[in-house]
Amino acid sequence: LARDWGGLVSRAARDRRVICFDQRGLGESSASAECSVRLLAADAAAVARAACDGPCDVVGFSLGGLVAQQLVFDEPSLVRCLALCSTTPGGPDTLDWVSTDFFDALDDFDDPLPESSPDGSRREAARRRAAATFFVAGLPTPWVAQRVDALKRLVDAFVADPASRPAAGLRAQKAALSRFTASRRDLAAVTAPTLVLHGDLDPVLDPRCATRLLDLIPSATILFLAGVGHHAYIQEPLEWLDAILRFFDDDDHHHLPPSRLR
Repeated sequence: LARDWGGLVSRAARDRRVICFDQRGLGESSASAECSVRLLAADAAAVARAACDGPCDVVGFSLGGLVAQQLVFDEPSLVRCLALCSTTPGGPDTLDWVSTDFFDALDDFDDPLPESSPDGSRREAARRRAAATFFVAGLPTPWVAQRVDALKRLVDAFVADPASRPAAGLRAQKAALSRFTASRRDLAAVTAPTLVLHGDLDPVLDPRCATRLLDLIPSATILFLAGVGHHAYIQEPLEWLDAILRFFDDDDHHHLPPSRLR
């Protein structure tokens, strides 16, 4: 959801216009829950045309990274620069690099029952467990162990507004991700300067997903964040955001900390 980015939006907006939106089937979107990466990319293109005067700098995280890829494939003129964060090109040869535990948590996330229902409290506890699994499975164990209160806040926020995260919408997004494959031809045709940003301890999408993107996108530069898992924007929010903004703002798009490059 757009609101999940929290203070990162206001930080980025200090010297640029930042546009976030809820994807179809979630949040305040009025679009149907029908979901595919191509549909989500078409939605993003519609937002870009309505809100931007020219090409945009595009950030895609996880599933959003797939959408960003499809957007630059279908509408290259809308994209000035691209940041593909904690994401994958998809395809059958990357299946072993994807954590099933993380995505299976979405299958266990059900809509709440009325408070008067005998099973209402049991359902709510199951929803919280699924939300906790979603975060724990994407973060390094030491980080989670040291920040139990932060994890609780993440879970509270995730389950707080059931109408904004209906189970059907989450499962539709999972299905869209599982069907996506970026072709080598499409990736090779990308000319927009592209930052591939990935945690080197990502337990959800193995770092090999990032190196695959680097290998297939001629205009790509890669940056691994040391000791960081899948939810990099939660674990190291300022480092994550600053790496993206430096890349967007640099004229040659290769000004990254050498110690973090691989």
